Amino acid sequence: MATEIIDRKLRGQAVAIGQIMAKAKQDLTDLFVRHQRMTREQAIAYVNERPAPERARELFNAPPSATTWFDLTELSDFDPAMAAERWERVIDAARDELAGGVWAAKAVDPSDDKCWGHAQFLALRDDLSEEWSPRNGMERALIDMMAQSLTLRMRWMQRLVVLDNLESLNQSTPTKYETPRVDMFQTIEQASAMADRFDRMFMRALRQLRDLRRYTVVIQSAHQVNIGQQQVNTVESG
Repeated sequence: MATEIIDRKLRGQAVAIGQIMAKAKQDLTDLFVRHQRMTREQAIAYVNERPAPERARELFNAPPSATTWFDLTELSDFDPAMAAERWERVIDAARDELAGGVWAAKAVDPSDDKCWGHAQFLALRDDLSEEWSPRNGMERALIDMMAQSLTLRMRWMQRLVVLDNLESLNQSTPTKYETPRVDMFQTIEQASAMADRFDRMFMRALRQLRDLRRYTVVIQSAHQVNIGQQQVNTVESG
């Protein structure tokens, strides 16, 4: 039964991916017709042209995150098995990013030139993971949510402190007292509200993880069920 479910899932993925690749080829054909002044027949012939071996190797060895659906289409035109292997490599790379927290880190630190913010996020995520020892994908996702919300809370708190210090400096000159500007006041209020929002997001994810642990049902035998910390007998004795 499990094998049939897996096979059905793989077949469904293959059909869906095939449809997406076909659409990518159609979209590129339309693009050439609109912007390259090709006839539709010329565009179709160009898009369906079998790539050279050098081009196929370039597509196959490109970074996984840079692979497009049309890249897979080109590889499929060259060698369907090569395209399938390339897709599996892309999936494996995505799984590695998910498991290592890289995907979650990119959501809160999209910059590519500096690695410090990325390292800070992963350090926090590792600390939370060590504390909670997530057991499955759901718990790992909640750990990621906790790390993301706490990271963003820290950033807004840093901004709030900087803004508050600037305003204090502005008011510290007795000979040139200035009434707090509305735009500065609103900016400070926004930073405070955003810090509070991410704090609440962190606490919500924490409660969800705690409740998930508390109400997890573990069946140890046909006659005993563990619900949280309580044992329940399913068959009366005697």
